[in-house]
Amino acid sequence: MRRITALFVLVLCWATGLQAATYTLDAVGGSDTTGDGSAAAPWKSMAKVFTAVQPGDTVLLRPGNYGAVTFKKNSGVGTAAGRITYMADPATTTPRPSAWYEDGLDRPDPTDPDGKVIFTSILFDMYYDTWDSVTKIGVPAGHYVTLDGLNVVDGNVYLKSFVSHVTVRNCNVFGAWGEYSSQITGHAFNLYRAVSYGSNYQHILIEDCYATHCGGGVILLGNFHDITIRGCHFEHIAGTMMSLQGAMTDVVLEGNHAHHQVALADTLKHTHTAVAPGSPANTTFTVSGDATFLDHVSVIDASTGLEELRRPVSFNHTTYQVVLDEPLSFDVEPGDTVKFWDDNHGSGVAVRNGNFTLRSNRIHDCGGTRGIYFYTPPTEGYPNIVIENNLVYSTTNQYTVDFLNGLGNNCVVRNNTFVGRKHSNYDTNGDADKLYGFGMTNGKAATNADPATVVIANNLIVGTATVSAGAVVKNNIVYAGSGFEEDAVGSNANNLVYYNGESVGSEPHPFDGSGNYFVGGPLFDDLAFTTQHAENFNAAFLLVAAADAVGYGDPAYAPATDITGAPRDPAAPSVGCYECFAVLTGDADGDGDVDLDDFVILKNAFGQSPLLDPRADFDGDGDVDLDDFVILKLNFGR
Repeated sequence: MRRITALFVLVLCWATGLQAATYTLDAVGGSDTTGDGSAAAPWKSMAKVFTAVQPGDTVLLRPGNYGAVTFKKNSGVGTAAGRITYMADPATTTPRPSAWYEDGLDRPDPTDPDGKVIFTSILFDMYYDTWDSVTKIGVPAGHYVTLDGLNVVDGNVYLKSFVSHVTVRNCNVFGAWGEYSSQITGHAFNLYRAVSYGSNYQHILIEDCYATHCGGGVILLGNFHDITIRGCHFEHIAGTMMSLQGAMTDVVLEGNHAHHQVALADTLKHTHTAVAPGSPANTTFTVSGDATFLDHVSVIDASTGLEELRRPVSFNHTTYQVVLDEPLSFDVEPGDTVKFWDDNHGSGVAVRNGNFTLRSNRIHDCGGTRGIYFYTPPTEGYPNIVIENNLVYSTTNQYTVDFLNGLGNNCVVRNNTFVGRKHSNYDTNGDADKLYGFGMTNGKAATNADPATVVIANNLIVGTATVSAGAVVKNNIVYAGSGFEEDAVGSNANNLVYYNGESVGSEPHPFDGSGNYFVGGPLFDDLAFTTQHAENFNAAFLLVAAADAVGYGDPAYAPATDITGAPRDPAAPSVGCYECFAVLTGDADGDGDVDLDDFVILKNAFGQSPLLDPRADFDGDGDVDLDDFVILKLNFGR
């Protein structure tokens, strides 16, 4: 049977002429007139290769700036019989540094590519086979294109309305950047309905990509089936990192790192004029309206164009008086016009629909609206959602996760670590008597949803949280909660709640300090539970073996692996996004293996007194010494 199949394929390829070719492009040294597309005589432009490329072919791109490119019908696209791959030539281009997922990348110079393949924009234009006159939605014909290792500078990747069978892998987007929200690139990866009569996206994979200095990270707006956004890094984004809106099936956001929403004058929302400069001068103003999310402000002197960023010490929502943390450097006299723009709108993940999975994402230092937010859910809520193994902390807004009481039927929220902020300017909003702020608020089933189909289990919530009566609520650990039963029977059971009404100053402090509950690390004690900062504390929230969360989870509701992909204990899984087996492993960085990265952490901490980085203290005795080295050595390579 295999021989017959192989023979048939060979005959088919011969009959149709479908024999894969490899072409080479060189934007610097190639020629569209004298070249033949070979490695020895490469072409120069994408336009030239589009005249020759066939399904199944591969195009290798050498360093250079290739300008803007559009993939559309009869122009650079493949078929179901053969995809076309456009990739950076591994022999001549410089690969990304291995730490790009945590540390980010430097912006390339489009005039000096320096080993990089650069485009100014990449567009997948509308391409459909059939059209439904009733639904006004076309059925995508299929682009069948893979992009690998490319860079977009001062632009974005735009999939327009009717696109399918596209893979974007190992690509980087560096947006154009101005002073105001109206002067920046839109979403780095834009899957956006561009026409009033609908859209249809199918079989799209965006994987291991990086984006910075854009208006948003990725947006899905339209009709979607089989869409995966996986392993991407979004940083220094002006608005929402990941946005979901439309009709969706089989949509997955997995393993993404989204952080550091930038301080940027938002000219689109909440613009205010100082109508009465106050005393002390250049520090106190009364503005023209309420500022709901006033956490930072961009203050612009209309007469001179001078702009400065300030942090409000206080804002009165009745009188609209704002007091800045320090005076402006320019003088403001009565009658002058000074505009205040709220900073940081948008969420880490903005949800406006159901039918998706949000798994193993690291979201921090963003979310002027929320870290994860359900926007205006309908009375039946957003259904068929799995939210698991996510880490969300240090959000700009006081609410880390807000489901807005919009959980629909068949929603599962499990094994997440949601970290609320410590006391802040927002204490008057309801958590003033709690040490940690809103970790997971409004976590109830929607009015017309069946709460018995909602599962909230094995979550570690450093802050306050609320859940529905009638939902399955099991083995959660929460600082202060409403609706979390601690009894051992029923569908709401075995939850652990730390705060029980103690007065301010006498409340429990279970999560504070490196090495007590979380492994922590340098600066963790000062910054881990506050608003935005420059640090990355992803690994700091690893559990120590003595933490209550270790082994406290219900195995019936735990996913098979944790946020790093490491297997969970099948009998007694940990609560939260990280698994901890309460055994000595040598995995200092918590990435699920023991390798050279762990050795470097041990080496740097060896003999420290006092111990500044406890991650390599594998035996938990308060220092890093030969005993810890032996543990690492025994487990090295696992």
